[in-house]
Amino acid sequence: MSTYERYRQYALDCLGLANKTNDLSTKTLLVDMAQAWVKLAEQAAKNAEGGAVYETPTSSQEQPRTKG
Repeated sequence: MSTYERYRQYALDCLGLANKTNDLSTKTLLVDMAQAWVKLAEQAAKNAEGGAVYETPTSSQEQPRTKG
């Protein structure tokens, strides 16, 4: 299994868990995690095509962290 496929599977796993929970904060966290895995999968696919490319997130992609 390629890195891309593994990361996509992690995203699917997160979404599966999100569908099983009734807790809204947990569901939100799992969906956010799934989105992060998808972005990593897309980057892994680009890297596999011919060259590792690191893309620094722009400020619009960064989300503020909350203290919990």
